[in-house]
Amino acid sequence: MRKLHRDIELVDAQAERIQLEIDSQARVLTVIELEKKELELDLQAREADNVWIKEAVLNSREVVKTARIRLAEAENVLAIAVGVEKSGTGSTGGVQNGNDPVAEVLRQTATREQAGRVGDLLLTVNQLTMFVTAQAVHADSLESRVVANELEIGRIRLLQDVQIAKKRADVDQKIRDLNISLEKDLPHTRDVLKSELETERVKVELISPLERVGTISVSDKAVRPRKARAAAILTILAFFGSLFLVLVWEYIRNNRVAITAARHDND
Repeated sequence: MRKLHRDIELVDAQAERIQLEIDSQARVLTVIELEKKELELDLQAREADNVWIKEAVLNSREVVKTARIRLAEAENVLAIAVGVEKSGTGSTGGVQNGNDPVAEVLRQTATREQAGRVGDLLLTVNQLTMFVTAQAVHADSLESRVVANELEIGRIRLLQDVQIAKKRADVDQKIRDLNISLEKDLPHTRDVLKSELETERVKVELISPLERVGTISVSDKAVRPRKARAAAILTILAFFGSLFLVLVWEYIRNNRVAITAARHDND
């Protein structure tokens, strides 16, 4: 019966441990939910970043398109200016041959002005070319960033759909198993143990007193009397009895007068 009592106590302790494990798994489930929310926030941030980047790419492409048109116009103007400069140089050659000082001054002035315009146009063309190149590179880098974000978004969604879902499913399954043990297995084990304990109690109540004491065995061999021990015990008892009688007689003899007086007083 003591063993059954210990087994019942062990079942109760196991139920408490299972409840603690269920609480622990519930906390794990909360952490998984927080991880899922963190991934969702990261996903939303990357999607919003992609929207802004795509708009920036479109704007950069429009700027590049406009800059290329202006670059083409500047190149056309530069070509015209170079052609005019060449034709002007050829036409002023006849004036130079005529040794006309005024014509020479006009020719040099026109040449310098034309060269300045050509230089300005060339500088403008170079600046437009660098601007178009820089904007194209910027647009390409933004597009590569969009691609990287889209890949990361796909990875996050896959993580949500597979890893986080698997974690949650495993924890849910473990909690369900623990609840089954707590609500069905352990109560069944406890009931079985209590039933066995009750059966043992009934058996004990039905057992006769002699069976409770145990089996009485009678030896076939006669018991040999122990005379020496009995004589020693009787001698000790006689000695203490005699000593007691002597003490009583001595008390009565010493107090005979007082006892007699007390009897007369009572009479």
